[in-house]
Amino acid sequence: MLLDTPLVVELPHGEVYKPRNFSGKFHGAVSLRYALNESINVPAIKLLQKIGAPSVIGVARRMGIKSPLRPYLSLALGAQEVTLLELTSAFGVLATGGVRAEPIAILKIVDRNGNTVEEYREYSEEVLSPEISYIITDMLTTVVDEGTGRTVRMMGLDIPCAGKTGTTDDYTDGWFIGFSPELAVGVWTGFDEKIRMGRNRTGARVALPIWVDIMMGAYRHRSGPEFPRPEAITEAMICEESGLLATPYCEKVRREIFIEGMEPVRQCDLHRVSPYDLLDPDRDFRDMDRKSSRDEELP
Repeated sequence: MLLDTPLVVELPHGEVYKPRNFSGKFHGAVSLRYALNESINVPAIKLLQKIGAPSVIGVARRMGIKSPLRPYLSLALGAQEVTLLELTSAFGVLATGGVRAEPIAILKIVDRNGNTVEEYREYSEEVLSPEISYIITDMLTTVVDEGTGRTVRMMGLDIPCAGKTGTTDDYTDGWFIGFSPELAVGVWTGFDEKIRMGRNRTGARVALPIWVDIMMGAYRHRSGPEFPRPEAITEAMICEESGLLATPYCEKVRREIFIEGMEPVRQCDLHRVSPYDLLDPDRDFRDMDRKSSRDEELP
């Protein structure tokens, strides 16, 4: 669990960094899935503080980001410049289960006599484990199913897919980068000059619909495959408020996935037996799946 609470960081030369969320509100303890789902900024920055910016930059390099990246906290919010091709290529690593291939535009050069002058030789390497890639993909799937990217489903795209919205504070840039198991597509909207697109011109409103049109064209006459699930992925019912194993007394319960051996082992200690529950000593987990399903059906 990550704390979405006010953060004040003293910077060199007496400056102070006070990151805020797009909504201007704080949510307390949240899961990484929820923070990503709702595009909450502060937990992302606190996670970067725990991991360390050099480690994050190292992963970005392995995933194909070549633009200069500085070890600032704002790195967690995408506040540094990268190209659309770099970002889309990095998301493509998730689409392939952790394997990176260099994006190319020319497959072959042939002279007028039909002789091959030069031909691209495919090279790929695993830069993320299939398990880590799958968990990130699953969280990004939640974004399009019920989070800031839910317009994907509202517009009728029903193939297995995942993605993330992005918007600058001044509405000069809007992004949506997403992928299926076969195709990664990135969309950026904005002007050549630093000009506002207009109030509330978010990535979800301006970039996402373009992305959906492209994906619908690609999958017009066929359905997409599912993301392959590694064998080492396991599931557990957790309390959404504590992140620990759910008990019969937890009201908000979710089925969460983990890498085998990394799932929580302690039961939730936020929700304990009440005098009312003592009247029902046989109460068990029989309705936990029902709670989870009910919560997921809410808009």
